[in-house]
Amino acid sequence: NELGWTEAELLAMETMEAEAPNNNGELETYTGVSVNSLLALAEVKNQATTVTFITDTGETLEMSLADLTACGNCILSFRTQGGLSTAFPGFDDLPRLRGVVQIVVS
Repeated sequence: NELGWTEAELLAMETMEAEAPNNNGELETYTGVSVNSLLALAEVKNQATTVTFITDTGETLEMSLADLTACGNCILSFRTQGGLSTAFPGFDDLPRLRGVVQIVVS
């Protein structure tokens, strides 16, 4: 079940803010789309256990679906120069991905 949105469509969706570490490790407030909202729109199947975020450079970040759905304020934030980044408060040990272009649920 493949589903996609343009950046314009994402910008038109309901947004929320999340506070997460920036590149310098300092807390910053980001605005974006709730990852849980996107997963709900995609109608993720019950047997799914893993979510992988993929960037335009091929960098990946894999998370358990349970951890991600438990995070009510995890977002894909809008970047000033266009595109999306991960902002996952409470997951400070995870790298912050820039240029996210795909989410794979398996």
